[in-house]
Amino acid sequence: MLSEGRRGIDNVFALRSGVLTLFLDKETYERAGLVGKPYGVKGKRGMKPRWSTSWSPKRLELAS
Repeated sequence: MLSEGRRGIDNVFALRSGVLTLFLDKETYERAGLVGKPYGVKGKRGMKPRWSTSWSPKRLELAS
């Protein structure tokens, strides 16, 4: 599943095989406080740098 928007321009998310991947602009990435890595162009003229972060939820087991 992919949210609406353009991956290189808008903030979008993708959910594939149980892994949530976020493609964010710098401001959103910093405000969210997530750990990620640069994605795509790195400040090319007219383009803003983007970040990508992934999260794979682990199964929670309740102790009885």
